[in-house]
Amino acid sequence: NACVECCDRHASADPNAIALDWIDAGGRHRSFTFAQMQALSARVANLLVEQGVKPGDVVAGLLPRTPELVATILGTWRAGAVYQPLFTAFGPKAIEHRLRMSDARLIVTNIANRAKLDEIADCPPVATVREPGDTLPARDIDFRAALDAQSGTFEPVLRKGTDLFMMMSTSGTTGLP
Repeated sequence: NACVECCDRHASADPNAIALDWIDAGGRHRSFTFAQMQALSARVANLLVEQGVKPGDVVAGLLPRTPELVATILGTWRAGAVYQPLFTAFGPKAIEHRLRMSDARLIVTNIANRAKLDEIADCPPVATVREPGDTLPARDIDFRAALDAQSGTFEPVLRKGTDLFMMMSTSGTTGLP
């Protein structure tokens, strides 16, 4: 399981070691230990399973480089699912094409990118990271609130070395990805 390799083994060795040191554009600083990322990724994995995501299913992330992005990737892997990055500069058609190719079961995004999904026919369920004051579309899952309701433990789903764990596409600048 890629989450074990990237996070859990380090949490076991030194749970207080810093896994992620993040500063946003406004200067807000947050640090996460490997133990905190382990628990956060477990909350994501529990949310994914609650939403019907099974091992081998694709979870797409349309997020900027935030702690929620890292937690989504690790949680997807912890659940044995396949992570599909969606570049935040993509427009709706590029996103739609990649979602169709992957048959993604869930998309995690933020308010800044959420509108790109409005034009997508048969869009998978969406979990949206919102900031205080942001209005969440009624049909969306409030990502942070949903995580708060989840357990911080989730046994990683072991996969074979030949199983997919990430699905990336080419840029599509010279043809379909």
